[in-house]
Amino acid sequence: MAPTGIGHWPCTLIRFARLTGPGIGRLSSSSSSHQIRLASSATSKQTRTAAHGPGGQTLERSSIDERIPAGAWDSHMHIVDPRFPLVKDTPHKPEYHTFADWQRFAETVGIPRPVFVQPSFYGHDNSCLLEGLRVLSPSGARGVVTFDPASTPLSVLQEWDRLGVRGVRINLKSDGVVLTQAELAATLQTYADAIRPLRWVVQIYMDMAAIPLLEPLVPGLGVPVCIDHMGHPPLADLPAYAKTQDPATIPGFDAMARLLKAGHTYVKLSGAYRMATNPDGVTDVLPLARELLRAAEWRVVFATDWPHTRYYGVDVRPWVGACLELCDGDQARIDRLFKTNAEELWAGVH
Repeated sequence: MAPTGIGHWPCTLIRFARLTGPGIGRLSSSSSSHQIRLASSATSKQTRTAAHGPGGQTLERSSIDERIPAGAWDSHMHIVDPRFPLVKDTPHKPEYHTFADWQRFAETVGIPRPVFVQPSFYGHDNSCLLEGLRVLSPSGARGVVTFDPASTPLSVLQEWDRLGVRGVRINLKSDGVVLTQAELAATLQTYADAIRPLRWVVQIYMDMAAIPLLEPLVPGLGVPVCIDHMGHPPLADLPAYAKTQDPATIPGFDAMARLLKAGHTYVKLSGAYRMATNPDGVTDVLPLARELLRAAEWRVVFATDWPHTRYYGVDVRPWVGACLELCDGDQARIDRLFKTNAEELWAGVH
């Protein structure tokens, strides 16, 4: 049985959890007085000392950008702890990146509030994720789980909700699952029916080319939908985009833009390195990210995708900086991308 209880986690994390409380309750943006900023000054960039980061490598904890709002949210990250068993025969054997590693990482980017997302290699065993929520409390973190709706009663979902769970993930991309529209409709409806009483989010990881199948289904679900990693278009296989840098040439982009504008769907600016063809992992993804913001800046949330499973060792700080630059110096826009959009997305019932 997976270990439970706050006493199993390092005392340094307990202190961090205390710093984040009493927090924001159900994500009220008016409670900034309780939110921490990991830089020592809100008015200037601070040079930070080196630290051992995820995987044990040395991180140069350099300047935390002063534009990142206090209480910023990282809307997609994972914890991988050796105390929790992986799914048998999982095709991906992940590196371990614990809560202590995450804490050090969060300090390097100045984004203290995580949304723990259930990775595919843990299957429906959400024990690691739930333990993290118990440590940080509902005011300091959120979670997106996976579960079998046929065997998971509402009472269990309600218990998870009290811990801070606010969504269910449908991961088609990682497992290479291709559904017909009828199959996708049935899957989405089943999960939406299960989570609707809690007003959770259906988070879906699917190819952008399949978004046109999703588009007509979203309005009837009665729950918010969030698309992972900008729809993960295969930029290396899209010569028209390589030539023009025009997102409209990407199959499925127009459908995604319409979904965002309609107001029921969010998208995460995350995982740029998963689709980038440039060595910096950023440059050729920026036109896509810019157009998503232009389509509906109030429906876009930032995420680091730490610890970058299958792409370990990525330095995400250039992506953080690029997303800040996409906001064109508009602090209100930055606040929406890094904080207030996430507060709305992960608010839940109350």
